[in-house]
Amino acid sequence: MVVAEVELNMMTRVQKAPFVTGNVYRRTELKEEIEVIKQQFQNLEDACDDITLPDDYLMTPYPIGDAFTSHFQEETPQMVEEKFAREK
Repeated sequence: MVVAEVELNMMTRVQKAPFVTGNVYRRTELKEEIEVIKQQFQNLEDACDDITLPDDYLMTPYPIGDAFTSHFQEETPQMVEEKFAREK
């Protein structure tokens, strides 16, 4: 009777092995999919923050020699006009 129970347990384990392996594989796939969705969500949040940021606070970088400096975005059109006026 003990031998029959052992054989039955072994057969049950063999039959369940593909099921368990499939579950582990699916679980790994779902974890990877969750990470991708989290990254997409973070990207959307960052884009939303960029859109809602008032233009007053956006700085435009520009080079001076080897260094970069920046100024407020609203000053850019004025600076461009002044530059063209000086060059004419």
